[in-house]
Amino acid sequence: MNNDQKVTITVFTPLYNREKTIYKVYESLCKQSCWDFEWLVINDGSSDGSGVIMENILKDHHCPFHITYLSKENEGLMRTINKAIDLSRGILLFRLDSDDFALPEAIQTVLMNYRLIKEDDSICSITFLSEKYNGKINGFHPFKEVRISNFSAYRDKYKATGDRAEVMKVDVFRKFKFPEIEGEKFCPEGLIWNRIARQYDTVYIPKPIYVKGDCDDSITSNVYQYLKCNSRGTSLYYKEIALNTTFSYRYRVVNAIKYYRYAFFAGESIFGVMRFSVFLVAFPLGMIVFIFDWIKNMRYGDWFSACYCLFNFN
Repeated sequence: MNNDQKVTITVFTPLYNREKTIYKVYESLCKQSCWDFEWLVINDGSSDGSGVIMENILKDHHCPFHITYLSKENEGLMRTINKAIDLSRGILLFRLDSDDFALPEAIQTVLMNYRLIKEDDSICSITFLSEKYNGKINGFHPFKEVRISNFSAYRDKYKATGDRAEVMKVDVFRKFKFPEIEGEKFCPEGLIWNRIARQYDTVYIPKPIYVKGDCDDSITSNVYQYLKCNSRGTSLYYKEIALNTTFSYRYRVVNAIKYYRYAFFAGESIFGVMRFSVFLVAFPLGMIVFIFDWIKNMRYGDWFSACYCLFNFN
């Protein structure tokens, strides 16, 4: 395939220390029933043998699809996704993590359903299910048939849970890149999905196209500590949910409580949001949760950050 040739789908894999699973991702793509896609792999500073395995994959002259491989210093997932959006040659972007693998009909299924959104500028993506290694669907999916909704309503109103394959129009994704916050490498992905949901819908297809990996990593094994270390991006995520009136009031209050939890660690001024009732209601519980965290961790530096925040009238 010519490197400049346009493809319909960019399958993007962010790679970080996955020497045991990255080849399985490659094998799953080689088993696809059609080849109208490219595989874009960005190595975010792996310290194991992941890079060596990718170099060997690139030497496979029998590979039926084009591979773009970029190795860079560790910058975190959000910057890596932004880089993928810039480099994508596809019309659609399908993220397949480095411990996942695509089902054999994944690409064909995406292409068959692309017609549902191709000419509709109000729809940004096709969203499919994921399954576990035992064949069961990940989480709860509320729709038995094809349904149009948006990312926010899907999680709040319809109470959906579990990982999904949001196959996004690249042109839309380029309007909603992840914030790159100095000193931080992560923010909850829901920040972008919620922003997109205010302008676009998605088509939900009740069919799995990939198997979700279960590797234990630095994020999933200790979510709280990871979010606290990236507290500005995390507090921004919860603040935007609390301010978003399309969500139920109860859901907004719960997320306002979580906002306080991380805003204190970030040293943010909280007085700017106190004029909104949802934050006033959430404040007492938000303080209790933060103090409980502080006592549990016994980290006095975090307490001083909270005190600074309370007296920072910006």
